[in-house]
Amino acid sequence: MNQGTKLLHARMDRLATLARKLLPTMFDASSGLFAHKAVCVADGRRALGANALYSAMSAIGIHNDDAGSTVPVGLDVTANTLAGSCRGRSSSTGLVAATTWALAVAEDNRTRPALGALERGFNPIRSSSMDLGLVLSGLAAVIDAFPGLRAQAARVAALATQELVQRFSDVAQLFRGSSWALRPRRLLQWNLTSFASQVYPIHGLAQYARASARPPPQQIQRAAERLIATQGQLGQWWWIYSMRTGAVLEGYPVYSVHQDAMAFMALASLENLGLGSYRDELVRGLSWIFGKNELRTPLVDFDRGFISRCIQRRGADADGILGMSGEQWKRVVRSSWGLQHPVATTHEPDELEILEETRPYHLGWLLYARSLIRDW
Repeated sequence: MNQGTKLLHARMDRLATLARKLLPTMFDASSGLFAHKAVCVADGRRALGANALYSAMSAIGIHNDDAGSTVPVGLDVTANTLAGSCRGRSSSTGLVAATTWALAVAEDNRTRPALGALERGFNPIRSSSMDLGLVLSGLAAVIDAFPGLRAQAARVAALATQELVQRFSDVAQLFRGSSWALRPRRLLQWNLTSFASQVYPIHGLAQYARASARPPPQQIQRAAERLIATQGQLGQWWWIYSMRTGAVLEGYPVYSVHQDAMAFMALASLENLGLGSYRDELVRGLSWIFGKNELRTPLVDFDRGFISRCIQRRGADADGILGMSGEQWKRVVRSSWGLQHPVATTHEPDELEILEETRPYHLGWLLYARSLIRDW
């Protein structure tokens, strides 16, 4: 094992230990759900709200973690709540897909009805690219745990794969975030895409290829190479990209979950298929969290036991569109249509700030990401 890989493991081990401590503080034992987020207040931290999708993602991470059984949360209650959500017609594709994934990795027999609910309600055109990636990831987990459901999983996977491949732009070398069929309602977003809209498709298509022993679409490696080509000098995985050129339109917020988890979900999945080696880029991304960033401040505080969510532009709205203020969002849209020069990654020295909140899915994905590099 070379020094870079040793550093990768050492830092991911420290972060995983912190994630195992943080997750129980955001768990509600009665509902089995994790909070929407935790924020720093004068007397410590406060958990706010509840989020079923984040709960499914957290459960996936804990179940895949080699020390997940030490996390003192009642995932049986979580499974009950999530399985119940699959019976509701209003449940989103992403939630049903993530629930199916969580149940499958737990080898829960309710995976079969969850898969049935996913198949019945699945509309690839109306699904975001993130949702389609979650669908394929869930189907891969189903095949791993329940080989008898392979044929049913394959029917859904074929639809999701076809839709994602159609969303890939040969010009931008990136996946669109939604279907062309949804215009004009999503016309404003047509010329832009996000880091998340690359990660979830890359991961889902790679994991399904692994589980089904099929060749992966070549688009996933091309999208990964575009992300790497635009990675920031300090290791930042930027946020919003142009579908017209593939260039970065807006880098901020730079999210911690992208640096220590979601980049791993995409790139480690490719490396585990033998499609390149991305360890240097992943190490650079981790270094950003540990303090080699534009504010020269670690986003992880091991003494306080906390991981801050991002570095953002001052005045950003953490729960707004794509984590932006209204004015920032308008600027991105204008830039995507060529109506103004993109701000991209430029900033004044005092324009950035650290957002001191964390979300449980970040911690779940961190644990899951660590499991992907277990054999490196």
